[in-house]
Amino acid sequence: MRSKRLGPTSRLLAVFIALALILTLAILLVLRYTGDPIAIETAKPASTVVSAPSSSMPAPRLIAQPEHCDIQLNFHGQEDDFLLAEYWHQRLRETLTPKHESPDALSSGNTALQFCAVLRHDSYTSDCPEQLGRAWCEPTTAENHPALNLNAHTVPQLHVVLTDSGLANTRNGVIYIKRNANVQVLQHELGHALGLADEYMMHPDLARQFCNGEFNFTASNLVITDKQWLTPDEMQKFERALPWAEFSEQPLATQDHNGVWRLGSSDNDKIGLFPAKTCEGTGLYAWKPVAEKTWMEQHEIGEIPPLYIQLIRQQLEPQ
Repeated sequence: MRSKRLGPTSRLLAVFIALALILTLAILLVLRYTGDPIAIETAKPASTVVSAPSSSMPAPRLIAQPEHCDIQLNFHGQEDDFLLAEYWHQRLRETLTPKHESPDALSSGNTALQFCAVLRHDSYTSDCPEQLGRAWCEPTTAENHPALNLNAHTVPQLHVVLTDSGLANTRNGVIYIKRNANVQVLQHELGHALGLADEYMMHPDLARQFCNGEFNFTASNLVITDKQWLTPDEMQKFERALPWAEFSEQPLATQDHNGVWRLGSSDNDKIGLFPAKTCEGTGLYAWKPVAEKTWMEQHEIGEIPPLYIQLIRQQLEPQ
């Protein structure tokens, strides 16, 4: 029986298949004896693999330490916040220095406040979401660095937490503020942290709570009454309890022919007793020591009355 001979096309196809098989075998042999360099590198013994060192928390950076300081400002943020914190510290020094020394009662001693300052990275997380539109940052459990905890046991500590969004606010003495905020906003919040209350008309719910004494906060710049008239005995108690009593330059009330005292001073240029808008709409009355608008009513007002610096100093004194 004769065998069937392959045609030219079939012979070419067979040659092509044979070459393909040979090439495939050659590739497999190369991979078998050489291997993938990357795979070999990762397959080295564990003792020869050098792992990158874990990044440690940056140490706090000193911003300012004058010979004497009344307050230590602890800015909390990132490493690249140093210039911002340094700028804010300088501006606070300028704005919290009274431009005019007026009454004799305030002229004894220097009323300017001195700040120590440091930038820290260990107390708050870098993820700072807003809470109800307000700036906020979650605290960590990291321990403080004692090396830069300046005068921690002798100087009051204030904390300023830098965020990227949210309205500035002060909670339990901690200021939360956006990095792009105006320094006057920081100054206003610093007033809160140092014992001063808002002198503008508060939101109704907040005003009701504050003016009824529901907050654990005693303001140095305001007193609240439930009426505008006081009996002689009530007037004496009122004067003794007034935070700025020793600085008052004029009568705090006017007595009528029945002996009843109507609250309010008459000279707008002197320290006394003047209506504040804080408790409007609550049925209660708020009173402040000066007639002029201050930065606690309108934060754009940069100048601070010398009296308010003295009230802050009183707040800082050990009780």
